Amino acid sequence: MKTSTGSESPRDLNGPAVIYEFGPFLMDPSVRRLFVGGRPVRLTSKLFDLLLMLVSNSGEVMTKEELMQKVWPDQFVEESNLTVSMSALRKALGERYKERKYIETVPKRGYRFVARVDESRVAATEGRGRGGGGGWGTWGGVAEKSAISLAVLPLVNEGRDPDLEYLADGLAESFINSLSRIPQLRVLARTTVFRYKGKELDVLRVGGELNVRALLTGRVLQRGGRLLINVELIDAEDGAQMWGAKYDRLFSNIFEVQEEITAEVWDKLKLRLSPREKGLLNKRHTGSTEAFRHYLKGRFFWNKRSITGIRKAVGYFRRALDLDPDYSLAYSGLADGYITLADYGVVPPREVVPKAREAAARALMIDDTLAEAYTSSASVKKYYGPEFARAERDYMRAIELNPRYATAHHWYGDYLAKLARFDEAVERIKQALEIDPLSLIVNKTMAKILYMSRRFDRAVEQCLEIFELDPAFGPANGLLSYVYAAQGRYEEAISEIQKLIDFTTGEYEVSPGGRLAPAASSLSDPEAIAALGYFYALAGRRGEALRLLDGLRELRKRRYVEPHTLAMIFIGLGDKDGAFEWLGKSCANRSSVLGYLKVWPVLDPLRSDSRFADLCRRASTLGRTDW
Repeated sequence: MKTSTGSESPRDLNGPAVIYEFGPFLMDPSVRRLFVGGRPVRLTSKLFDLLLMLVSNSGEVMTKEELMQKVWPDQFVEESNLTVSMSALRKALGERYKERKYIETVPKRGYRFVARVDESRVAATEGRGRGGGGGWGTWGGVAEKSAISLAVLPLVNEGRDPDLEYLADGLAESFINSLSRIPQLRVLARTTVFRYKGKELDVLRVGGELNVRALLTGRVLQRGGRLLINVELIDAEDGAQMWGAKYDRLFSNIFEVQEEITAEVWDKLKLRLSPREKGLLNKRHTGSTEAFRHYLKGRFFWNKRSITGIRKAVGYFRRALDLDPDYSLAYSGLADGYITLADYGVVPPREVVPKAREAAARALMIDDTLAEAYTSSASVKKYYGPEFARAERDYMRAIELNPRYATAHHWYGDYLAKLARFDEAVERIKQALEIDPLSLIVNKTMAKILYMSRRFDRAVEQCLEIFELDPAFGPANGLLSYVYAAQGRYEEAISEIQKLIDFTTGEYEVSPGGRLAPAASSLSDPEAIAALGYFYALAGRRGEALRLLDGLRELRKRRYVEPHTLAMIFIGLGDKDGAFEWLGKSCANRSSVLGYLKVWPVLDPLRSDSRFADLCRRASTLGRTDW
């Protein structure tokens, strides 16, 4: 039974009420409520409309276009908005990852409600009053009162000065980091909210898409040494302003302004904080506003995730530390910058990992309550065999200090996957996605874990879901190519990796809206080229594979290229001697690939060879004195 709009109730107002029952749920459109065990499940208005469309048409495929037109009849929405809303709805129904007990994704078409639905009609009054009001809920689970949910949207750079873009972004990120320390407050992570940067916002639509109870929005303008900040706290259910203020202060008073704003937020949300929590909320990591300015610039460029951006970030973190040698957050940022350069394979790890280790240790020495510092410390340990197992302790301590720090959950999940603890890894990535649901890179890590655990069909599904969020997310093409190769779909693998190579003639960077855009560099991605050679070899196109192998050897004369990239092509060619030769060089260079020796499917043809066990032993025993 189809309805003309998602918001209509499928009955006459004075006639019998239609009641839908599925699983443990009862849905009463007459009062626009979903119940489980007699208790209300809190849904935003749009999520209820979406569920009603699916339930009232159970068993039928509802196209994406049809759902968007009927649930958002008078608004322009992107396909990614529907994807996010569907994810929130699944969480509200308590679906575990990939269970799909209720809502099935039909690739390239839409969605279908697959649970059995029983429809009945009762007197209009019988369907009412089955539960109390909502309160401050979140999407955290079925009929569960949890933390108050908040999204800090990107602050608008009022003057549109590109040189001050770092300030608007940095202040928003600072509010996110400070407010996320409040246990009763569920704050969405930067990556998710920054996908709204530069867009005209309908606060009701955004609140529904993110399934949060409140939004913090604002505008920033700098005039000389003065800073003008205009902020609003908005009720995401009805668009009403809960609080608003304008600040006209000297930049030197930036810390006081931040503290005033965060205090107003927790006060208006009626949160009761202990003295310790108030101290955490207002904690200052530096007394130097200039050091803080350089730190913001460092994080601004680090978040671009481009090679050029990371190099700039390292420079800004260093300048911040020149101004304040006891700036713990800047040391953590510096460690992250060095590690990212090593992980990207653009510099030999032996050049930057010792510097990263020193920076992370310094951050912890200054402040051993900093979640970011423990996360940085853990990420360094993956390059030291004997210390690798101790990284888990640092990740767990980071999460204990700040359970809302998405990066700690994300990197910990990747770490668990390297140990072949795949179920735990998936659960940890799910935690990261609870905080940062629109993060493309976290979603890609989920797909990578599924790939490494040999759940190839599910890995393909995950990659396709990423494309629903952003069809131009090149790294998902890269990962999907490996999955296709593992399934023996070599020509499809070649096609997917070629998309990545065509899109990123060199590096890519994250644009303000959260999408990938080609960076200025003209250098090709050696790993993508190697993957293409590997797939050519698997497909029997030996000549093309050898030409790419020769090209990588030439490229190594001009820039650093991770040795394992050449090993891949030798594996595809069935040349184990060549593969072990280059993997041995990766071991000597401390390549980040060493952490994946136990689980990377590409290496499966080598595992029965005695040399592989020796390679793993060497990787696990390389300590700090072996550099």
